[in-house]
Amino acid sequence: MRVKNVVISSLGVLVIIVAVAGVAWLLRAPEPYPRLILDAVELRSVGNNSLAKAKIIDDMDKNMERVKDGVIGDEWDKLTSCIDAGCTDDSLLDFILSIVIAKPEKVPHARLVADAVVAGRFWGSDDVLKFSKAVTAANDAIAVLKAKSVDKKWDEIVACDGKCAEKNALIFDEVKLIVELGLQP
Repeated sequence: MRVKNVVISSLGVLVIIVAVAGVAWLLRAPEPYPRLILDAVELRSVGNNSLAKAKIIDDMDKNMERVKDGVIGDEWDKLTSCIDAGCTDDSLLDFILSIVIAKPEKVPHARLVADAVVAGRFWGSDDVLKFSKAVTAANDAIAVLKAKSVDKKWDEIVACDGKCAEKNALIFDEVKLIVELGLQP
């Protein structure tokens, strides 16, 4: 009878140790939100490469398992429904915006990412007020960052003036640079 009690007690202690280690590992895991934004940017760049696209979607889905937000989940559903046909830039940007708006505390420079996306969307549109507010806020925040790569890309966006063929690519590149900058130690 004593051996049985020792074995059961040992198993109980082992389960507790594994549970504590699992919780510690989850708490150490990086936030899924910045990675989801970077994956959305990368998804745009792979084009019709099915293998690369599948890997990105699989990684995003794993990160989405940790996201407990309905708005982000809804945008994720919209994004996954357009993958086969090829998601528009607006679909990808909507997904990115849903993250930085719903969880700004989880994404470094979330406000700047949102302002850059909104500025890009409204550049050259009739909605001068939204554009002006977003471009001014983005410009001011970029000046404060003092990051050469982000500054240089912003200068390209400003020079494009919403009229060049690569205007959306520039916005996606800027978002990537801003998020990566925020992840640096």
